Amino acid sequence: NRLVGMIITNEQHIIVDVNDQLLHITEMEREDVVGKTGLELGILDEAFVKESWQQLLENERIFNRELLFTSKNGKPVSCIFSTEKTELNGNIFWLSTLIDISKRKRSERELANVYERVTDAFVAIDTNWNYVYVNKKAGELLEKDPDYLVGQHIWTVFPEDIGQPVYKAYHEAMERQVMISMEEYYQPYDRWFQNLIYPSADGLSVFFSDITARKKAEQRIAESEL
Repeated sequence: NRLVGMIITNEQHIIVDVNDQLLHITEMEREDVVGKTGLELGILDEAFVKESWQQLLENERIFNRELLFTSKNGKPVSCIFSTEKTELNGNIFWLSTLIDISKRKRSERELANVYERVTDAFVAIDTNWNYVYVNKKAGELLEKDPDYLVGQHIWTVFPEDIGQPVYKAYHEAMERQVMISMEEYYQPYDRWFQNLIYPSADGLSVFFSDITARKKAEQRIAESEL
């Protein structure tokens, strides 16, 4: 497969053959690779090997594990690594595959950098109502660690929102695929928020900001005019 790097190792985990895509991913020549172990080549590190051995003892295979290493020319490489035992002519071998996801990882980092530079709080929510991205500002306003929120179900984390205007607005945006702008007082935080809710086939992108100071100023002006 021209997209998948393939490695065949013997029972001692010494590489006996590789395909051209593996050489392309690692930026190595065949003579650099054959006769060596992944550890000797720097593709695997000791921690990865130790964890992999434990997994192989339990399951006799590794499936879709993320692997990071540096190519021969110093380029960072992100791969999805899988391996399983196979038998050929009565001998045991390990067939391993590496799928290069470096471009995808770079795109994800670039997108994350864009979102972190956004001055508003930003969250992305999938169609199952799970957070898939939370920027630093959103974490500050929600008083939650962004890393904790990613993967969590929004209405499980914030059950008090169920039935509230923001809950209805999120559902309306998702169901009707329309952009919604709304301002809402959030009693648990004693703050006003402005929400811009953008739907897509993948879920919702929500920009929100704390407008409490503006709302209090408007209230003072209104009171002074009475």
